[in-house]
Amino acid sequence: MTNEQILKKAIEKAVKGGYSKSQAKAFYEVLEEFSDSPATNKCFVIALIFSHDFAKHFWGEDWVCDCCGEKSCWEGNTQCNRYRNAGVLTLWEFQLQQMILKAEPLQYLVQFLNEQAIAKAEGGDK
Repeated sequence: MTNEQILKKAIEKAVKGGYSKSQAKAFYEVLEEFSDSPATNKCFVIALIFSHDFAKHFWGEDWVCDCCGEKSCWEGNTQCNRYRNAGVLTLWEFQLQQMILKAEPLQYLVQFLNEQAIAKAEGGDK
């Protein structure tokens, strides 16, 4: 999947999650306006995928263990034995922390774009 395809699918997923269609449209317009500047485009893409508003709508606001990212861990079905006093974060906060560590953050989003992963993230069947 190309970076353009990943970005398009990620924005579509965020819009399905409640991200503003007008913000998505404005983002595409900015990308088009600066299409002759790959470095500028990359900055806009990074700014979008790391924005809290986009992340909330892409991953959602369920609470997860701040150690392992699993919902069931902090609900008492302990899967994470790394820390006894693990705290909680929203899923989008946890995923932003994971994504910031990646050399190619846009590629990190791919794992959340297939239908099975989306259903799992939304609490559906595996």
